[in-house]
Amino acid sequence: GPSSEGATKPTLRILVTDAPFPFDYVLEASVVIEEVQVHEKEADAWTTVFTRDAADLDSGRFNLVEYTNGITGLLTEATVEPGVYDEVRLIVDAGRVLLDDAPGRAVIQDGNPEFTTANGKLRFPSGAQTGIKVKVDNDIDVRTQISADLILDFDLTRNFVFNGPVTHRPGVRRVLFTPVVRATNNSTGGTLEVEVLSVTNQDGSGDLPLEGATVRLFPEGADTAVLENAIATQSSTDTGFATFVAVPPGTYTATAEATGHAAGEAAAEIFLANTTQTLVVLEASFEIKGNVMSHAGTTDSDETDDDWSLEGVTVELRENADDQDPLATTTTDASGNYQFGGLAAQAYHLAFAATGFEDATESNVDAAPIHEGLTTLMAPQTQAWTGVVTSSADTLPATITVTVTYNGIGATWLGDPVVATVDATTGDFSLTLPTGSYTLSFDDSDAATVDPDAQTVDVVGGAADGSLATVAFTAAP
Repeated sequence: GPSSEGATKPTLRILVTDAPFPFDYVLEASVVIEEVQVHEKEADAWTTVFTRDAADLDSGRFNLVEYTNGITGLLTEATVEPGVYDEVRLIVDAGRVLLDDAPGRAVIQDGNPEFTTANGKLRFPSGAQTGIKVKVDNDIDVRTQISADLILDFDLTRNFVFNGPVTHRPGVRRVLFTPVVRATNNSTGGTLEVEVLSVTNQDGSGDLPLEGATVRLFPEGADTAVLENAIATQSSTDTGFATFVAVPPGTYTATAEATGHAAGEAAAEIFLANTTQTLVVLEASFEIKGNVMSHAGTTDSDETDDDWSLEGVTVELRENADDQDPLATTTTDASGNYQFGGLAAQAYHLAFAATGFEDATESNVDAAPIHEGLTTLMAPQTQAWTGVVTSSADTLPATITVTVTYNGIGATWLGDPVVATVDATTGDFSLTLPTGSYTLSFDDSDAATVDPDAQTVDVVGGAADGSLATVAFTAAP
């Protein structure tokens, strides 16, 4: 019933929750709420309902990683005047982001996994300190001693932006805080539980709970391709469920997407003070991926120090080894990588071809939702080369050697340079090299200095005899 004069004032509780942070390398992403004000519509007045206790380090501090899938944390429980409250103003101060720097996890530029405003690695916009205004979904009509609940939903997927890649070098340099908050009247909302299942068996059967799927909730009629149209975002748990709380009644579309799967969606109607369940089944999108490298003369496939990635290799996907009509064709990128997606759950045959290399194949390669990746070594062909050394002196030195060094990744071809001897009468020399890039350097045993500097040549195996440009060699005085 309505409040009467002299009665205890009604209570407004404010809780904090979070749309999910999908990055599993984040141990903590906290904010510190300094002050909260609520706006009464009819009186057009702001009332402060929470002020942080500066003497209490935990006051107003929330690690948002802990508040997902319907979990809330109580910020304050304050008495307010009866009225209709339609807006919230937040003053947020510095928090902390802590990344997981265990081996194989997050990569940080300076090696320090802690990001704060004190060390300059966490940036807060000035608007966060001056006040963030948020409209309330469905005004809160506070009339009785029975408490009304206002939920502040911080969307971690958009609140914290990393400057720099998290998974590889050079790594994260700093973190930017860009506040995105939804304020909801829990008294006029319902709950939606979205169960996400995956078809991941090789035979295409069997529904399994899918963990880590990104689930978004869109109002009816909204364009789901525009992510900003989503009113909330969650991440499915290990049981495959994503939970949305305090959602205003109505009809919605829940979308789900996950690595190695085709996206899916389902409609759901949410009712006041009720829990609605809906199901989204994602079909696994099987793939095959890998990396192609040049086998730089070594015979042991475990010795990879002198192998290098091959760009531009033609890769054909076939049903089997006898199939001459490929299902798909691609080429390797600058890092030697390739990928085929949208495949059926079966085994395939791969054929590799590149100029200057022996053809290679991979048989009985199983497509998978998240393929581990193949490493394929291609043996280089060889080519005969001839060259001529001339001298500005009247005659050539008695002994000239040409040292050929493979320009691999910190290694030389076959472990040792190749040495050729120059004919002292004609200046001719010849050598046979596998496909690759090499440095040729010239040495006169009788000279203290050698000119010119070493030359770099690219060898393409399998071609006719090539010829090096004439090398001008200056003997020592």
